[in-house]
Amino acid sequence: MAALCAAALVAAGCGTSDKGQIRDAVRAFALGALAGDAGKACPSISPAHRKRVRKIFSVPTCAAFVKALHDDEPAERRRAQRLAVDSISIRGDHATARVPFAANDVKTVRLVRAGGRWLYDGFAPKGVQRPRRPATCPAHRLRRPVHPPRRPAHRGMFDARRLLGMPVAAASRLADRFRCTIRVTEQDGYSPYDLTADLRLNRVDVVTESDVVVRVGIG
Repeated sequence: MAALCAAALVAAGCGTSDKGQIRDAVRAFALGALAGDAGKACPSISPAHRKRVRKIFSVPTCAAFVKALHDDEPAERRRAQRLAVDSISIRGDHATARVPFAANDVKTVRLVRAGGRWLYDGFAPKGVQRPRRPATCPAHRLRRPVHPPRRPAHRGMFDARRLLGMPVAAASRLADRFRCTIRVTEQDGYSPYDLTADLRLNRVDVVTESDVVVRVGIG
């Protein structure tokens, strides 16, 4: 019976308490996603979040989204099996929990209760994170490392921190005025893009939440 319960954590609702079911839902999603097992992962995802990730990954189905997350690395699967789900906070039919997906990657996830079951609802937003120093674009390649200037050096440059809080489309237009481009590197906690490792001094890397720029960097 215990083995059957472990094989269908969410579908069977094996957790005896709300917190137990929340842990089950998060682990089922993580294990199913890493294994590329849509039959395990998709039932643990809320309908609203399935719709969001289909848009983020530009895929037609939840199964295609899970396939995109598939990771054959055995160490990743072992980590998912031991995944700690703590700091659980429940408010009515909504909950959050902190999950260390990797050593330096602790995320807060959201869950919703529907039909008596807790379902994974994506990552909780972190909001705008403003760097202390300017992120000047276009940047200049320097022969030796120095602290970046407090203000853009001339009128042809701008501080990319101006993009923070802006919709992606508006941010792209503003950057274009200074002959800079933007590249979305992370969207709502996911990184569905194959990013090049080249350094471009006129490119602003941005992280977005709900199509709003929340972090910026040059490169």
